[in-house]
Amino acid sequence: MALIESFSTILESLETKKYFVGKRLIDQDFCHELTAYAQKQWEMDLFKKAETGRATNQKQRTNIRTDNIMWIESWDEIPQLGLYDEFLTSLREAVNYHFFQSLKRHESHFSLYKNGSFYKKHIDFHQDSKNRKITCILYLNTAPKGEGELIIYSPEDKMQVETVVAPESGTFVCFLSEDIYHEVTVSHDERWAITSWVRDDEMIF
Repeated sequence: MALIESFSTILESLETKKYFVGKRLIDQDFCHELTAYAQKQWEMDLFKKAETGRATNQKQRTNIRTDNIMWIESWDEIPQLGLYDEFLTSLREAVNYHFFQSLKRHESHFSLYKNGSFYKKHIDFHQDSKNRKITCILYLNTAPKGEGELIIYSPEDKMQVETVVAPESGTFVCFLSEDIYHEVTVSHDERWAITSWVRDDEMIF
């Protein structure tokens, strides 16, 4: 079962705008199953408060972000996870072919925003580790209007809002990690998503 037939629209948008927004691109039932799985992990206390920075500088900064996350360590827990893993792999291969890149893997976590959670303007690109190349977000549920919106800023002017994406079940967003500043507005109700990064480095054990 393929989640989408072709990546051509995504590739074209990445090339021309440096980001892509596909509203309700992914099947609703598929997203519902992933939401139910994530909720069970939350109930088992497997999520943790998100941190910013990396290595020795990584810590909780509640003035910057207050969401909760759970990294996906195994993609074979449920069939839907395996299918999404295949989707991300196919997207990576399509990007490599289209842009003559050598992206090698992806990493992902579930995220939960609620009770006033937010993530202020930032870029998914660490100056001392430039391996994240494409950021991908799959929204698993639909949040109330005006909550948990993704604000994408212009790649030419990080002070100018380019577009605002409402979190709706099945909506898929991706953008060039090095070029797009973005933020998540306050969400009081539950906002579930999977955030992924396609990288150009190998996994080191």
